[in-house]
Amino acid sequence: MKELLILLVLVPLASCSKGDETISIKEYSFDKTNSQLMFQDDEAQSIMTSDNRRYEIGKVLRVRAIDPFTIEVANFAPIDIENAVILAEIKGVNSNLKLFKINKISAHAVKAIKYSFIDGETVFSTEDANTFDLSQYKESGIPTADITFDFTGDSEIIKKLKSLNKLNWEIKYHDYDTNNDDPIWADNISGKDIRRFSGLMINMGYIFINPEFKKQFLSEYIYDNDGVTLTTSEKEIVLQKLFDIEYFKVGRCTDVAGQGGGSLFGLNEEYLNNYLDKVDRSKWPTFDVMTTGAHEVGHMLGYSHDSNMTYSINVTPYQGISEVGSRVLNILLESNDYPISRDNYYMPDDFIGDSTSKKANKLGMGACPSN
Repeated sequence: MKELLILLVLVPLASCSKGDETISIKEYSFDKTNSQLMFQDDEAQSIMTSDNRRYEIGKVLRVRAIDPFTIEVANFAPIDIENAVILAEIKGVNSNLKLFKINKISAHAVKAIKYSFIDGETVFSTEDANTFDLSQYKESGIPTADITFDFTGDSEIIKKLKSLNKLNWEIKYHDYDTNNDDPIWADNISGKDIRRFSGLMINMGYIFINPEFKKQFLSEYIYDNDGVTLTTSEKEIVLQKLFDIEYFKVGRCTDVAGQGGGSLFGLNEEYLNNYLDKVDRSKWPTFDVMTTGAHEVGHMLGYSHDSNMTYSINVTPYQGISEVGSRVLNILLESNDYPISRDNYYMPDDFIGDSTSKKANKLGMGACPSN
């Protein structure tokens, strides 16, 4: 996509006084007129699945240093994010700097920019209401190993996205069928697949960190691979292990509902198409995203089909992690509490059309590797 030059506007965001000095913060906007959009239908699969596209779920608004003078800003959520302040943690500086504000960044937008202090104001306010002068870096830049970034903001959507930092997950999308000869996996993973997965992973993580999920999970009868019932303290350890999963290597399945084990995580078209919709929990079994999503996460945690950390059991009320996840899924849908919804997802046509994988939903859940 052809890039246009971005206009960098210097305006006051909030005052931080040091004597008579007022510190201003740069404000940027990133949209399709001045930045690229990731995960579009014409983007090469090799780029979409590259290590450069690996991100932390707690930092879906990712800022990273490219070199001592340049940073990249990327939005890995399928929604626009507004009024976010980018914070910089620099080695040797006691407090995070308020580096710049993003008035708006479009869904999946990505843009490389120079540090503003290279050619402009060098004094920045800090989170602890002091100031710090970056003029020492004007000529040399900041070594990439000496700076990390985060984001903050007061909007409800930013608070929800920031709450995902309870999870240790890193996510990267993957083509598991490079030779196009594996019936379990899609021949290729498309931009549309990844766009939908980007919202699905956010909403699934939001279910797991929800207090209602913890409450119901700790009250649920959960048994291990050997059939031994887990104690409350053991279930708390399992829940923390779920939060601490380091890596989701995400792909799209075809002839099975899902795949899971180790860092591998896959779901089929039906789940990508329905994760924003309420399902009828009075019918058992039902196949919402948590029916298989939690099942595959159970495999990633080391549980087999002998444990209800994967399959639900139809014995009310003790049905396992999948059923707990599905109940909380509906609670969040009914309260319109999800970070990603049909109202804010930026390409609603992604969900138009009939799924081709409904049969696989019912027949393929057993085809899951254990490692």
